[in-house]
Amino acid sequence: MRGRSKLSNGECTVGATNSAKIQALEREQKQQNEIIREVRNDLKEIRNNLNNRPTWPVTIIITALCTICTGLIVFIATTGGG
Repeated sequence: MRGRSKLSNGECTVGATNSAKIQALEREQKQQNEIIREVRNDLKEIRNNLNNRPTWPVTIIITALCTICTGLIVFIATTGGG
């Protein structure tokens, strides 16, 4: 190996530098994978929350029933019940 110095363990300095860079990249990749996992879990939770909401037809029926009940209560209150 001409022009390259060796470390005491026999590894060349370029190899040691590359090894350190690879280890740093692996740590960074592990952190990114954890963040991606958290985002994926958050998206699943949001999706589950949205799936538990009532559909539009159910919402319209509930709104109509509440409106009818309110109208009947006002009618009974203003006419004295009959």
